[in-house]
Amino acid sequence: MNILIIYPTIGNTIAFNHGVGSISAILKEGGHNTKLIIPQTENYNEIKKEIKEYKPEIILLSFCSNYWSYIKYISKRIKNEFDIPIFAGGPHTTLFPECIYQSKHIDGICIGEGEMAIKELINKIKKGGDYIKTKNFWFRKGEKIIKNELRPLIENLDILPIPDRSIFSKKIILKYPNFNFSRGCPYSCSYCCNNKLNELYKGKIKIIRFKSVKKALEEINQVVKEYNLPELIFDDDSFTKDPEWLLEFCKRYRERFTLSFSCNTRPELFNEEIAQTLKNAGCKRICIGIESGDEEFRKKYLNRYMSNKKIIEAFNIAKKYKIKATSFNMIGMPFETEKSFKKTIELNKLLQPEEMQLSIYYPYIGTELGDLCFKNGLITKRKSNDYMYDSILDLPEFPRKKVIRYAKIFHYLVYKDKNIKKAIYYLIRKQLLFSVFYKYYNLMMNKIRLKF
Repeated sequence: MNILIIYPTIGNTIAFNHGVGSISAILKEGGHNTKLIIPQTENYNEIKKEIKEYKPEIILLSFCSNYWSYIKYISKRIKNEFDIPIFAGGPHTTLFPECIYQSKHIDGICIGEGEMAIKELINKIKKGGDYIKTKNFWFRKGEKIIKNELRPLIENLDILPIPDRSIFSKKIILKYPNFNFSRGCPYSCSYCCNNKLNELYKGKIKIIRFKSVKKALEEINQVVKEYNLPELIFDDDSFTKDPEWLLEFCKRYRERFTLSFSCNTRPELFNEEIAQTLKNAGCKRICIGIESGDEEFRKKYLNRYMSNKKIIEAFNIAKKYKIKATSFNMIGMPFETEKSFKKTIELNKLLQPEEMQLSIYYPYIGTELGDLCFKNGLITKRKSNDYMYDSILDLPEFPRKKVIRYAKIFHYLVYKDKNIKKAIYYLIRKQLLFSVFYKYYNLMMNKIRLKF
């Protein structure tokens, strides 16, 4: 069967998506054909053209909550012009499966891990059988919604084929050569989908699972050979969450590869032994989540219980072992104040990370923090697909204008006392990026005026 996958990234950077790649791989393993569209604008005509040329028998949509309005729009357009079944999956449908009630043009939505569910669904459709009882799916049958139970999580990740990167352009893979070797998270950050996933699958099977080191190295070897990559990025939420797996991986990785890599961790999961292990294997960068420098706010609203002292210790360890450190930060979170955010600035000034990322908070429905935003009436009617340049919240003590202003000058404020050249570079860069974003955004809105 010809299957078209639509994965919108409007307003955001395009990167290889592990979930989309895994779905494509398992479908190809079953003898099906897949093609990927990554919409970069709201222009439906691009999708229409692809549908006419490729003639898909099924359309799969994969998306996050910030694209739900767009997904409803294109689903309606597709259904009005083509007789093609449409099924949706991704973080939004898992966090908020009730979304199926909001669009009569989507035939079914997938909840949780999708590989086995999609494989079963497509095979049933191919054989002309009844697919209405496929686990992990909610289906629309006329005005009725059929709700199926969840199947267990995939315990042995090695049974899955290596994710299909061929449906993405080579340029995308080379620009961000990312890998993911685990699933599940032991933490319950209020803004993250992992908290909801832990609740969904509680008692069904162990949440945290790893590919075997052998399988991970096999994937790296295949991709490095095919794309001649300059370096690697390990995208796991916390690459260091299983020290035993990490030790084996790093040892065997260094025996086979000389490519440097970067990875993510948490302050509690990073110590001198782990730093030495990573350094010996070729780790050149470690990315550590701070999110907020306000210790009390971080504990109360984000469910992140590490101390600032522990954060400082983690960054000092990275410096000691000459591993470049990047801090992840957020701004514009519910109940955050300007005074609270200034503590994020002060903590980063103390840390002086090699690089920093500042994301403007986006409320995902179904997450603990996102639901808090909806409950307290903090969501505005502003539309934004992007989490770097705008906010859709209305915070009484931290107005949108101030949030955006701090997002523009955050890097400058952190670096100005220690490295004025670096501070000015980021100040100019951020001003340009924000100018381009708003110019593009206003142009698209005035030109297209989508009626979501």
